[in-house]
Amino acid sequence: MNTGSLDSAWERLLQPPHCRLASEIEPVEIMADNRPIFRKCVAVLRQYMTKGVSARAPLKGFLFEGPPGTGKTELAWQIAREASLLIPPGKGCVYVVYLDGASIASPRWGDAEQTLVAAFSLHSSPRIEEDSRVVLVFDDIESLMLARSLDIAKEWHFSINAVLFHALDRLDSSKNFVLATTNRPDLIDTALRDRLYSIYVDPPSKEALLQVASGLLRDMGDIDQPFLDAISGRVGKRLDEMDSPTLRDVQRLVVMECVESGVWEL
Repeated sequence: MNTGSLDSAWERLLQPPHCRLASEIEPVEIMADNRPIFRKCVAVLRQYMTKGVSARAPLKGFLFEGPPGTGKTELAWQIAREASLLIPPGKGCVYVVYLDGASIASPRWGDAEQTLVAAFSLHSSPRIEEDSRVVLVFDDIESLMLARSLDIAKEWHFSINAVLFHALDRLDSSKNFVLATTNRPDLIDTALRDRLYSIYVDPPSKEALLQVASGLLRDMGDIDQPFLDAISGRVGKRLDEMDSPTLRDVQRLVVMECVESGVWEL
């Protein structure tokens, strides 16, 4: 890739919604079930980003696997935000680059590969603060990097995979780090698993979902305690009726219970 095309790709990536400063990510309380994962990942980033781990570090990033609605993407965002708090003042910033099928796919041959190369070299761009770090968040990574053994994989996927594997092999983990999510681990190429550390994110427990519900209710303004107790009780009963309730389920239940209980007037 020549300098002009790389500079152009950097410019695109630095525009919303692809890129933002990690310090600007809104803090969100992590579900209790996911906090051990959060602490483990932050401990790795602390060593990598503040101790200057070399480019030969064997761990290049994490792959969060699990069903939809387990908080995988939010977990990635909050880990990236926490990474920004590890960097001493005046020692650079942490940028987060969000990549999914929409941000990579292009009708023009070579554009997707160019975007990937630019993402992995963004820390070298003169357009960002010197000595900055970059966390790359690949959401639903199976939509970009299908296993080469699958019948549905096309030449486009082979090319994308080759660029990604090469970039990961050369990755300087003190400057770049990868956080990826997937709901379909069966579609992930084994070569990607070999480069990222897989962590299974379990479906949330009822207790964790009720804690989320309590937090949402606190954020919704002044609600009298009797109403809070009643809504929490009804949300708990409805969760019991579900086979595998998710984070999104409890968010919707809280909103609808506020309406149906009369807290929010019709």
